[in-house]
Amino acid sequence: MKITFLQLKNAQAALTKLLNQDLDVRVSLPLRRVVKAVNAELEHFDAERLRLLEKFAQKDEAGKIVVENDQAVFGDEGAFVRFRAEFEKLASVELEMDVKPIDLTKIEGVKMSPVELDTIDAFLLNID
Repeated sequence: MKITFLQLKNAQAALTKLLNQDLDVRVSLPLRRVVKAVNAELEHFDAERLRLLEKFAQKDEAGKIVVENDQAVFGDEGAFVRFRAEFEKLASVELEMDVKPIDLTKIEGVKMSPVELDTIDAFLLNID
């Protein structure tokens, strides 16, 4: 399956929600493999995001990124615009993932919002 880093990041919370449910082993094993693969790819994404922050964000005297209200501070608007452009390129990188789709017909009693289901749609078995 082809999927972008942004889609993986958006799917992470809903996949983790499913992972924390008491599910049939026929669903749990493939789900665990999907989550493991997603988390591995997101480690690369987070490392690249941090590299971009190191490049563009404002740093203090010790060389650490300045953070206010849980957000990196940029020295000027130009630095933020360059960061944002690079970050959007990173988020749109398409990956090829070889994971078994999750069969929702084997999941009973788990409640998910339409938004949550939409974020994991790429990982679901297409049953029509």
